[in-house]
Amino acid sequence: MENIFLLIFLLSPILVLVGLLKPNLYSKILKRQLSRKTILLGGVAVIVSSFIGFGMTYESPKEKVIVDKKVDSETLGPSAENNKPVTDAEVSSLSIDTNNAVSAKVLRVIDGDTIEVSIDSKTEKVRVIGIDTPETVDPRKLVECFGIEASNKATELLKVGSEVYSESDPSQDNRDKYSRLLRYIWINENLDFGKFMIEEGYAYEYTYEIPYKYQASYKKAQKEAEADKKGLWADDVCIATPIPTVRPTAYPTAKPVIYIAPTSIPTTYVAPTTPPSNTSTSNTGGSWVCDCSKTCPEISSCTEAQYLLNTCGCGARDGDKDGIACDSAPLHCQN
Repeated sequence: MENIFLLIFLLSPILVLVGLLKPNLYSKILKRQLSRKTILLGGVAVIVSSFIGFGMTYESPKEKVIVDKKVDSETLGPSAENNKPVTDAEVSSLSIDTNNAVSAKVLRVIDGDTIEVSIDSKTEKVRVIGIDTPETVDPRKLVECFGIEASNKATELLKVGSEVYSESDPSQDNRDKYSRLLRYIWINENLDFGKFMIEEGYAYEYTYEIPYKYQASYKKAQKEAEADKKGLWADDVCIATPIPTVRPTAYPTAKPVIYIAPTSIPTTYVAPTTPPSNTSTSNTGGSWVCDCSKTCPEISSCTEAQYLLNTCGCGARDGDKDGIACDSAPLHCQN
């Protein structure tokens, strides 16, 4: 409708100009005598009315971005072959914040929590806020349990070429240390990709230093997934294995050095050696290395997690700043 009003608004000045130059033309068309004054006043009225109509019916580009899309059961199901219908558990109770959301086109899925999209014809990598999926692409780490499944599910939900919505969170940084955008990803107005991944057991809830907008909802979703033993929470799916302790290098014992005294009475002198240590030992008997790159799923125990927080200063292990390291999954540490 706004296009019609815009067309009238643009044509009216031309028609008024024609009428002022040749008033008899309009008189013949309307079969009544029209003065130039009448044509001018009528033209002004039409111009003003069309301008007001255009303003009332105009829809901004940002409003056009948020449209209602449906996700078919094939996309949400475990696989294309099963073609299962969408269940109630797969529908998020959250709704998109249209004030902070823009349209984005999926270019590729990097792993379960990172994708590449096109926003306003610009290619961006996006790290999804509030979730952490098992590692699959970091060359410094082994492929973690359920990482392949999480990546496959993300690929099913976020098909290449499909349109999604990227929502920012004012409480979080715009980009992380790797220059990736920090965003929530919505498949449609009511289906939050991040929460869905947690609900179905493909991702952990993850808080990085500052609590985010949907933190309470995400934490609740994880508790429900754990209780229902979904995905990576299922029995015998991801059995924790101890992380090998780095032990100091063994040094050979010094051999006795024979010293001949002036009285020719032999004595034995052993040169002391102190091998360097590259570990720190806690009062509970465990020994660990200060390594702040470790995430909670990679830490062997709550004692080690608290050691990394208190001794090594690894603040990222205490996302909610309550003084307890790794109090969320998978360790659930408590005082």
